[in-house]
Amino acid sequence: MQHIEADAPVLLTTADKASPCWGGEYFIDHILLGNAVRTWLRPDSLRVMTYRQDTDPAGLSDHCPVSVHLDWP
Repeated sequence: MQHIEADAPVLLTTADKASPCWGGEYFIDHILLGNAVRTWLRPDSLRVMTYRQDTDPAGLSDHCPVSVHLDWP
């Protein structure tokens, strides 16, 4: 991350948050916003699509999609 920020300021939208996917582990999917786009992030808009409780995880991906809302200028 520090190497990336050396070229441009970056915001990691999942920083300091636990994923609700598969029991609250750390995030394995992220959204990075750089430069001016960092200011477009709508506060508290991070969402994670989780699987239903009755879903068998054996046949599913260990990734849960993440999204944020951006307020485009």
